[in-house]
Amino acid sequence: MVILPGSGIGMMEHEVPGYKSPLYGRRTGQINVEPLKFAHVTHFFPQKSAQDLVQIYGCLGGVPAYLNKFDQNLSFIDNVNKNILQRATFLYDEATFLLKEELRTPTNYELILETISKVRNRVSEISDETGISVQNLPKYLRVLINIGFVTKEWAVVLKKTQDIKTGSIYPLADNFMKFWYTYVYPARSILEINRDAAILRIDTTYDQYLGQSLKILRNSTL
Repeated sequence: MVILPGSGIGMMEHEVPGYKSPLYGRRTGQINVEPLKFAHVTHFFPQKSAQDLVQIYGCLGGVPAYLNKFDQNLSFIDNVNKNILQRATFLYDEATFLLKEELRTPTNYELILETISKVRNRVSEISDETGISVQNLPKYLRVLINIGFVTKEWAVVLKKTQDIKTGSIYPLADNFMKFWYTYVYPARSILEINRDAAILRIDTTYDQYLGQSLKILRNSTL
């Protein structure tokens, strides 16, 4: 028996079992390892309160490698400052690293993720913001959905001019990517000279950010 693990979704799903691969036609099964649920976060931070755990999960999601970077003895905002907002740390460039690892030409995907992080997540809104035509957007969105960064949903209430086909929205599905594009990406040009401004923005708006991020509870097992 040979078990072949890998973190690159595109490579593991397309390159490894692909037609030109020596393993083509020999795969007997595959398992997509999902991030941990909210209930598991307490095992990483047994001394943290429920509020602390929600803050951490809303930022990092359930990826063990990310959770291991946060210090049990530091507050949430101090952990963010130490592990995400400072250059040369593991999480500072993680979002762009993941895009470059999964995609050969990440520029358009980065524009789409930045736009969706602003809650402009309908096809027409994404097109207006990025300059990518409505006709070409679906192929980009399918890729982002496939690698788990974006999900497709339908609004509970549709406008009279919309139907079930055109009323879909595309929110970010990954907690860390959403946090990074909301707070880190817009502030990268000033982090080196005025990190306090970025910290203040997180500190004063994060509760509201969590309130809008309903998937934290929806995708979790309490």
